[in-house]
Amino acid sequence: MQALELKPYSAAALTQAQTANQPVALHFHADWCPTCRAQDKVLQSLKSDPALDLTVLLVNYAPAKALKRRFTVLAQSTLFLLHGHTSSARLFRSPRASPIRDALTPAPLTPPCPPSFRLPPLACACVSLPHPTSRP
Repeated sequence: MQALELKPYSAAALTQAQTANQPVALHFHADWCPTCRAQDKVLQSLKSDPALDLTVLLVNYAPAKALKRRFTVLAQSTLFLLHGHTSSARLFRSPRASPIRDALTPAPLTPPCPPSFRLPPLACACVSLPHPTSRP
């Protein structure tokens, strides 16, 4: 049976999911945040949903400065879905089950753009994120 798995964020868990090209979500939350607490309850209720076969890594918002910069997260209560190194959804400040479930439902991936395929950045269907070791 497929299931949504919730576990604390670790760089190793994120790297492992990205390397395996598995869907993984980051939930940036703060314990004091009422929206985050509501999202936590929704995530708990979705754990047995057979359509959601992914891991949600729970990121403590305050100390995660580098991770917030890397994914351009501006506030707690942000959910960010990745498939490999490609971003496929972002949800911000929504405590309702339906939008959270929709954001966490992995969409079918389009094949990656081949390296020889030269289009302006916005013309490609792919939205690739920089690799964590790349430097601006």
